[in-house]
Amino acid sequence: MSLCTTAQVKAQLGIPDADAEHDAVIGRMVAGVSAAMAGRQGSCRPVEEAARVQYYDVPTSRERSLYLRVWPIVSIGEILEATLGDYSGGTALTVDEDYWAIAERGELLRVGYWLRGRRTVRATYTAGWVPVNLSEADGFSLGSGQVLMPGDIVAVAIVQCVHEFQRRAVPGVSGEGVAGGNVSYAKTVPKLLDGVKETMANYKRVV
Repeated sequence: MSLCTTAQVKAQLGIPDADAEHDAVIGRMVAGVSAAMAGRQGSCRPVEEAARVQYYDVPTSRERSLYLRVWPIVSIGEILEATLGDYSGGTALTVDEDYWAIAERGELLRVGYWLRGRRTVRATYTAGWVPVNLSEADGFSLGSGQVLMPGDIVAVAIVQCVHEFQRRAVPGVSGEGVAGGNVSYAKTVPKLLDGVKETMANYKRVV
């Protein structure tokens, strides 16, 4: 997972692109910061585009909305309803006939009501924003349903990585050998800056 790139962090630090001395430690910081931003300190959910499978318990017979853990929805592979989780004999639902997929908030809105019971719905889908390393690649173009990673997420990821890099000499945080060799980045789950937390809170699920 990377919510920004090593090149973006280096540019913010004023490190020439050709200078690879710190690339290893910055790469580790990007991974740690990205994980923290999608974790309990941040959005509490994955944000990068990926294929996912999700199961639902439907507590009442009058439930119309189910919410995917990750959004925006890029595509729906399959929505199945099944009694007692028997998906081999389940009913495949058709989008815009049996339910509507509201991409921007990850909502599955049923025509009528969802089947009540434990694990009665299985959703196979692709959702999340296009990862930065992919969208920055030469020749990349958005596919159907794809949405770029929001700029404010990328911006605060860079800010947090710069902060981590600048404090890397603090004991117990990280260490670098000669010319960036023997890199250790001990603090793999950094404490997020307040501004980073505030930004990521905007991307938590609120129903």
